[in-house]
Amino acid sequence: MTIQINRANRGLTLIELMVTTLAAVVLIVGVSAMLYHGHVGYNRLFRRVNSQVVRNAYEARRTFDRIVRKASIRRCDPRDADYNFLSEQNQLYVYYFSAPQNLIPEDPDRYAMFYLDGTNLMLEQGRITGGFEVPPPALPNRENITTTLLARDVTPPASGI
Repeated sequence: MTIQINRANRGLTLIELMVTTLAAVVLIVGVSAMLYHGHVGYNRLFRRVNSQVVRNAYEARRTFDRIVRKASIRRCDPRDADYNFLSEQNQLYVYYFSAPQNLIPEDPDRYAMFYLDGTNLMLEQGRITGGFEVPPPALPNRENITTTLLARDVTPPASGI
């Protein structure tokens, strides 16, 4: 008669435990690296989208569109401070109507000048009190002038406006 010894393997060997632990560590490090790089990428994109440059560009474009949509088709003057056309000063005069009912036969009664002051994009607005019919290079008479900063740190274009 032989005695049978019942040696049921109950549990893990040391090798199996080490392999399982190593696999879990590799999985945790991989997931942590993905989360870290996702967080860094999100922060970089958030800073780009919500930066001052993007907000300035959006506001400048919105203001320019609002004024140009009311502009007269009769005249638009790209000039410099000495009233020379298409200069390196990057100034643009746009003439527009303060109210849509003024569009009939009259001349525009308002103007806007977009220009660069160093690296700042500026907007000068005011009323035209006469002299609109004078051909370029003369400017119409202007009054009630207000100046607004539209954007900071603007790079001027390579050639003119």
